[in-house]
Amino acid sequence: MSGTVIGTRNGKAYALLYNGILADRSVDGGNVLTTKSLAIIREDLAKAHPDFEGDIVVYAASTPFGVSRQAREGIIFKQTPYDISARG
Repeated sequence: MSGTVIGTRNGKAYALLYNGILADRSVDGGNVLTTKSLAIIREDLAKAHPDFEGDIVVYAASTPFGVSRQAREGIIFKQTPYDISARG
């Protein structure tokens, strides 16, 4: 795992945001997909898989991005189950 990026499989990249991953220990620190956290995911992905071109599946607590923005950005958002995020 390289930072936020878990890996790639079948033409998709997988990223996980959880509290503290981005060195922010606040309640929502690092576990919300925002413009800032998306930029960090893209940086991590470029370092780990420089030639990757495809969608990114992002597991996070929430995102303000609507469906059209997710499509434009090549993002597939998956909400982290509460049980997983509460135990982290």
